[in-house]
Amino acid sequence: FSHSAGLKNHIRNVHTLEKPYRCELCGDCFRNGSLLNKHRGAFHSPSDAILEKVSCPICLEVFPTRSLLQQHVRSVHEERQEFGCLECGEVFNSFAELKDHRAYQHPEVGLPFPCETCGEQYEQKVQLTKHCRNAHPEQNRLVCAECGKLFSSASTLRQHREIHRDVRKFRCTYCEQTFAQRTPLKNHIRNKHTGEKPFSCETCGKPFSDSSVYYRHRTKCFREHEAKTKSNDPSLVKQEC
Repeated sequence: FSHSAGLKNHIRNVHTLEKPYRCELCGDCFRNGSLLNKHRGAFHSPSDAILEKVSCPICLEVFPTRSLLQQHVRSVHEERQEFGCLECGEVFNSFAELKDHRAYQHPEVGLPFPCETCGEQYEQKVQLTKHCRNAHPEQNRLVCAECGKLFSSASTLRQHREIHRDVRKFRCTYCEQTFAQRTPLKNHIRNKHTGEKPFSCETCGKPFSDSSVYYRHRTKCFREHEAKTKSNDPSLVKQEC
């Protein structure tokens, strides 16, 4: 080949079948720029390229076109009819049923979506996502569309998404109960089998076996300690004349 570009195209077309040219409007990939341009001309109008990106109102994932957003909502959110308990794995037909189940069966656990930064807890992942974006904007983290958990980089988010490929792949070695995520499994083993309490409150030293209960207690205990410290500080009390 007389030029390196021709050699690269030959390798992609004949040997590796690599498709490094991605359409930013629909996500389709192509072996070279010429095929990408032909695709754009055949399937996208010029106005598509200037549309502002739109985000999903449920999970906040961003899409280049409104049609892709609508497709995402139909495939990811509208068709899901089951709500699984993260603690025991039991599945329900509505969020209301799941909420009642958690209130009666797992009252000590707290809400299922705690903020790992400040300990605040929420009933739904969209509430947690909204809180993190408003309360901790400096972290600029990425959100998992499956569970609402936030990550600092795309690589850690991709690694985390693997846990959602098999909904019940984490099995307890003591009783064979299965869980959708590793954290509920660890909490289950500590609560039901080993009695281990690896989480200790930095303020009062109280130990916990469940991470979500620990986060809830830590936040409450710290606030109470701060309030008590301020009330006992003479410098903060106005002296009477």
